[in-house]
Amino acid sequence: MRHRAFALTLFAIMLLSGFLGVSTHQSSPQAETKPQLKISSDLPSGTNLSRVEWRADHNPNHGFESWTTPHVPAELNTYRSTDEYRWYAENPWPVNEGSKSMGVQARAIDPEHPSQAELKQSTQVSQDNPVNLTLDFDYYIYQNLNPDTDYFYLHLELKWSGTRHLYYYLSGVDDSVTNSTSYRYFIMNQTQDTWLSFDRNITEDFFAAFGNYPEYQNIMEFILFSETSSYTRVFVDDLNLVNGTNKIVSGSTNNGNFEGGGGWFISNREAGDVARTDINKEGDYALNATVASSGNISQARFSFRTDRRLTASNQDEFRFWWRIHEYQGSSNYTYAYIHVSCSNATEEFSIFYMLAQGLESPVDGYSHVIQIQPAGFNTTDTWTYFNRSIWDDVTSYNETSELFVEEIEFRMYTSHKYSRLSMLFDDMILESAALNDRGYEDQPGVGEEIRAWSIPDTEPYFTVTDDALNGDKAANLTIQNGDSYYGDQEGAYRPINNETDTYLEVSWKLETFTSQVDEMVHIIIEFANNKEYAYVFANGSDPTGGEGVDDYIILPNGNTIGQWFTMQRNIAEDYELLFGSAPETAIDRVNLQGYSETGGTVEILFDDVYLYNDAAPEISELIYAPSSPEVNDPVQVNASVYDLGTDTVKLHYRVDSGDWNTIIMTDLGDTKYTGSIPGQAFDTVVEFYVSANDTSGKSTTLLDDSDYFSYTVTDTIAPEVEIVAPNEGDTVSDSVQINITANDSGSGIDRVEIYMDNTSLTNLTSEPFLYSWNTTTVADGEYNLTVRAYDEAGNYAEAQVSVSVENDATTTTTTTTTATTTTTTTTTTTETTTTTTTTPPPDFTLVAIIIAATVAIVIIVIALYQKQQKS
Repeated sequence: MRHRAFALTLFAIMLLSGFLGVSTHQSSPQAETKPQLKISSDLPSGTNLSRVEWRADHNPNHGFESWTTPHVPAELNTYRSTDEYRWYAENPWPVNEGSKSMGVQARAIDPEHPSQAELKQSTQVSQDNPVNLTLDFDYYIYQNLNPDTDYFYLHLELKWSGTRHLYYYLSGVDDSVTNSTSYRYFIMNQTQDTWLSFDRNITEDFFAAFGNYPEYQNIMEFILFSETSSYTRVFVDDLNLVNGTNKIVSGSTNNGNFEGGGGWFISNREAGDVARTDINKEGDYALNATVASSGNISQARFSFRTDRRLTASNQDEFRFWWRIHEYQGSSNYTYAYIHVSCSNATEEFSIFYMLAQGLESPVDGYSHVIQIQPAGFNTTDTWTYFNRSIWDDVTSYNETSELFVEEIEFRMYTSHKYSRLSMLFDDMILESAALNDRGYEDQPGVGEEIRAWSIPDTEPYFTVTDDALNGDKAANLTIQNGDSYYGDQEGAYRPINNETDTYLEVSWKLETFTSQVDEMVHIIIEFANNKEYAYVFANGSDPTGGEGVDDYIILPNGNTIGQWFTMQRNIAEDYELLFGSAPETAIDRVNLQGYSETGGTVEILFDDVYLYNDAAPEISELIYAPSSPEVNDPVQVNASVYDLGTDTVKLHYRVDSGDWNTIIMTDLGDTKYTGSIPGQAFDTVVEFYVSANDTSGKSTTLLDDSDYFSYTVTDTIAPEVEIVAPNEGDTVSDSVQINITANDSGSGIDRVEIYMDNTSLTNLTSEPFLYSWNTTTVADGEYNLTVRAYDEAGNYAEAQVSVSVENDATTTTTTTTTATTTTTTTTTTTETTTTTTTTPPPDFTLVAIIIAATVAIVIIVIALYQKQQKS
């Protein structure tokens, strides 16, 4: 019970102090705390493979978009059979003697791929000591619509003090040829549509041309050459090649009269084609390969060399769109496939991706062959996406730790009568590391030859070492005593211009260098426009003009021995630096060369060798402070920006969805940038983001996820308030003016509240903050005047003064007290007020009421306690 009484007493005291405790203080509304935003990511140190494009497309004609002519795809090797035909002609074809002649015809698909039909003996005839070699035959020019480009001629090869050639033009003339000490040209009768006779003493023609008689006759052949798409057609009959009395070819001897079935080599072909088409899946063009046959062989092929080394850590992606556009006369003799030639150090592998074929595969029975029928096999008129890995396909059937992809060939073939096969290919990509080196971690064991730049040598100079900058392996190039090293890799025609941002990165350590005059180690970049320059790691003298390059850059720290260095060179920028203009070309090859002198030694280590495209700038670690700024406080924005060629970093901001403002951020070094957003008014919403662009024109924008960063300007600082009058302790009477000053530099003053003790007198909402207090409405005595100033954010501050109210008056007071009623009469010179009441007078303040209530509670508690003690 004692504890209960104490608790009640304490409660009463606390209740009293809660009402009576009056002091000057300030408070703020509860504000939501916004945490600082920090976006982090690992920045590259050397090569960050997750950031840069270290893989490249090794199809030199990227997407089949580059064409020299509509029938010549740039940078690809192509072959197509041409339309050439030889036959034993009978009536109604022209025949001059007997029942048969020999017909020859040819035409081209396009001028870049002329057709050439040859007519010659199955076994080439020859003659020693041709002292009186004569040749006669009949010929008929059936059609030659373009004698300036299409020719029919006889070629004879004879020897005297070397090889000499006689050419007899029977139709058409090649204006580009001229007589010389080894070549002599004769223009014969070329009348068309009639039989003509050729009758020459070859021995005498040779003497007239070269001043000596021939010692040996070697070759006789007829050539029909055509650059145009219209047929050129000729006939030959009754041929006699005689040396004195020796009939070499004549009559039935070697079928000189063309009446038999042998003696002459006949191999007919029909045209295939590789051409550009706008029936495509991507870009502007696709590649069309078509073969067609009326019973003769028709072929079309295109290919490219890659020399790419694949491993488990450098696997490839081989992908493209393809479509069988036409497929007529399907048989075992009409097919299309992709042949990938691969090898490792000891074995060769071949993959055949069969795209179209008859019941039997054309490569059945081949050894070391993998046959795969990909999706879309034998399906016509449908684009199919080929997406495979050569590495996966080979290692699914063979165990190997490496795979050199040497060449990829696409072949279309038909010899089936009345057949036609037309294939479309588009957007072809073979992707793997741009250079085979990388970090050398997937190379063979220490001491073995590096498998990156060239075919293994029996005396290797370029070997694996465990003295590495990173990882466990690096490359050691050691050449001595006049030896030299040359290795190269395909550049795959990687585009180079002022937008590609392509870098060559190499780490190196020069171990030994005797610095003799012609000793050197450098990497040469060869371009498709036939320019080249070198990065020089070590040189014994000025390399100008001595190494066969157009220009060079001697690297900082070149020739320094015993320390690792790393270069990161922008190839386009170096090109422009050396040649004076921005490049618009492609990388053809990358060469590594080293030279030593007699008695000298050059030993250099390489690690982390990459050719890559730098990505757009990477913006990270964005921090802004304060995250909830006060009014007019600037906000500092810091960010990390990584790029090998950063140009500018910008801070963009706007206020309350207005226009954007841009600030160039200051480079603090070490990839750090800073900028400041000016202070703003209360409750302003500020949105911002950071952008960065590099010297190649690539840009990055950093947002807060998918939105702008933002903050709202807050006000947590209370106003300043002061009671100017009355002053503390003043005695006041009648009407007194309360004068208040209130200021707020943040959100501004909202209102000022005035209290007499705890009774509200008024609220003021605008300056001047003045109030006339009529003191005659209260009894004389001590009073606390309290003012409370609020700002727009809800913060407030208080000020208080105590004053005495004394109003001058003549007063007569009669008081009669009974048990139930109190009567008070007050008289003044100005007015008389008489009040009779059974309740406390109106000037009995709230404070007095609270005190009385509290005392009563205490008395009751004590009485209850005493009663409990007695009981």
